[in-house]
Amino acid sequence: MQYPTFFLDKIDSTNKELWRRLDSEARLDEFTVVQAGSQSAGRGMAGTTWESEPDKNLLFSVLLKPVFLPPVQQFLLNKAISLSIRDALAGLCPHTHIMIKWPNDIYADHSKIGGTLIENRILGKSMEACVAGTGINVNQTSFPESLPNPSSLALLTGKRADPRELLAGIMDSMHSFYEMLRCGHFHNLNKVYMEHLLGAEEKRVYKKDGKRFEATIVGVDEHGKLLLRDTEGKITAYGLKEVSMII
Repeated sequence: MQYPTFFLDKIDSTNKELWRRLDSEARLDEFTVVQAGSQSAGRGMAGTTWESEPDKNLLFSVLLKPVFLPPVQQFLLNKAISLSIRDALAGLCPHTHIMIKWPNDIYADHSKIGGTLIENRILGKSMEACVAGTGINVNQTSFPESLPNPSSLALLTGKRADPRELLAGIMDSMHSFYEMLRCGHFHNLNKVYMEHLLGAEEKRVYKKDGKRFEATIVGVDEHGKLLLRDTEGKITAYGLKEVSMII
């Protein structure tokens, strides 16, 4: 399928640019994409930044209009979007375990290869618009020492990849998962998400308030909180930045 795409050599943030276009134009079609060669103010989750060498990686944002989805179920969007990115990357790296690290990071084995910042606009009791901005390390092979465990497609496969082809694959996959969401197939979506969630049903080490503990991911609730079962069998829901997995 063809999706309306605006490419910019350099921009502050593809998310910001897509919101600007949405607010200034009379009509902007769903699945409109803003892609950039580089960003001067790329953003990640919870106020973090996204660092990327110019013209080596895939940086893009996509517009969705999930008016059919109640705001209380908005984390289902995160699941559909994360799955679409994982699906496209898995097709390019058949010998690598591509997983979703809660809530929106994409990991190749034990290294981070991408992440997504999802911003929703809610009007009354409806989801008016969603802008999902994604950064994927494609052809970059050296990274700042401040990044603990980065990787890229080039490092994983030993060859360069075309970010445009990767984007096309992600968009086609996103369309499929989004239709699953639109049709109300929440059970199937949740099942596939859990199958590809890093640490699901595995005992791993986590850290909260500087203290480490063992726990197992048993799910993600409708609000997007991570459900961990500790060694005593107690299940606790954790929000973003309340707990971290030790990789």
